[in-house]
Amino acid sequence: MPITFTVVGARDSRVEELLRATDHGASTTWIADLNSLLQAETLRLDILFIDVRRDHRLPSALAALKRKFPAINVILIASALDGSFMLEAMRAGVNECVAEPLQQADVNTAVNRVLGQRTKAAAGAVCAGSGSKRKMNCGADRIRQTAISMPASKPPVWLPFS
Repeated sequence: MPITFTVVGARDSRVEELLRATDHGASTTWIADLNSLLQAETLRLDILFIDVRRDHRLPSALAALKRKFPAINVILIASALDGSFMLEAMRAGVNECVAEPLQQADVNTAVNRVLGQRTKAAAGAVCAGSGSKRKMNCGADRIRQTAISMPASKPPVWLPFS
């Protein structure tokens, strides 16, 4: 199934070429900044790429965007990745980082990791409404979670694996 990439930053033909060459049949949309995404009530994008190669700073709106839409997967494109910058990026909600020189293998690896994290999260979801505590195995990763008991008057709630 095709996925959607949204890139925050100036349009770059090299990045566009790398994203088009991934194995996922993705369509790519370019936007100038994160503020337009913050205005949305709902958001339909699979992976958000943030290009910080020019100013080497994380957008201040990233933390607010992750609070509003916590399921967004973010890949950072940076000119260099030093330890403190990577730590700041991960704290802001970035899932993966790709540094220059941009290589197809690096982009593919980052996209596949993010998509794999999303698949594992979906596989680890537990329906908490059964009224009993039970353990459950989820997929090949043998993830174990405990379902949370809820009153019978409330509908089941799906809890993501974290």
